[in-house]
Amino acid sequence: MLDEVVDGYLVVIDHLEDRADELEDEVFALGASEDGAQLQERIFRLKRAVVRMRRALTPLRTSLDRLVEDPELVHPELLPYFRDVSDHVLRAAELADNIRELLTALLDVRVAQVANRTNDIMKQLTAWGGIILVPTLIAGIYGMNFDRMPELRWPLGYPFALGLMAVVAGGPVRRVPSARVAVMCRALKVLCVAPDPERLAALKRASVGATWELCPGATTLRAALDQIDVERPHVLVAFGPFEELVALVRERFPGMRIVTDRAVPGATEVATSLEEVRGLLLGGPPPGWPGGRGLEAPGAPSRPCGPSSS
Repeated sequence: MLDEVVDGYLVVIDHLEDRADELEDEVFALGASEDGAQLQERIFRLKRAVVRMRRALTPLRTSLDRLVEDPELVHPELLPYFRDVSDHVLRAAELADNIRELLTALLDVRVAQVANRTNDIMKQLTAWGGIILVPTLIAGIYGMNFDRMPELRWPLGYPFALGLMAVVAGGPVRRVPSARVAVMCRALKVLCVAPDPERLAALKRASVGATWELCPGATTLRAALDQIDVERPHVLVAFGPFEELVALVRERFPGMRIVTDRAVPGATEVATSLEEVRGLLLGGPPPGWPGGRGLEAPGAPSRPCGPSSS
């Protein structure tokens, strides 16, 4: 009977895992500008279901361990069967923990997507605010209507004021080279990839910098490729056995900067420690890269500029 109950738990776990995979696909398919409140609610509900399943498995595992360890409660011939059931319970608990960690990561990714979208909007608003600041000042000065303002009675005062506003607003845009404008319009992003969450967290801490924006990060090849498609990072920092990832990224994005912890074909630079990673990212791009400190390589994947760059 215990074996049947535990097998039923494993069926439920498989169903929860399928639902988590579906939610993962939806999170990376849903744009940050779209309404994801319903998706986040579904993630929370599934996470609560996984927690309830975990709570049901914990006392069952404790009871089975006690039965196996006490020879007076179970006949020796039945011990292998009880151990098998206990192993199934342990496997179900581990799968439940994995699903819960995946759902937590999906929530973090969703929050990061919304934050990136908000940052893009704020950059556009700031750029437009800077463009209209001086024309607004000029209009405010000549809108005070004092008696002794000679330009108010000058026949060419009105076209002169409009021309001055146009020159002041359009001058900075003309003075900035088009290539530089294209670089400024892109958020400089770093994607960190490590084989486990602990190393990923340490790698992200080492990669934090004022000129860089961190992506959520990934621990698997599939998650890394999904984030590259969504986030479009300019730098990939891969610590671990990710030779296949480096090869795929180099093939798809020949200009992307790739930092690894070992000699890997396709890697731009090798950093043997977290301190070296931070030094490489904050110290500037490799020789031959345009623009100066923190700029990406030519041909790196980018997002189109918003209205602030026009």
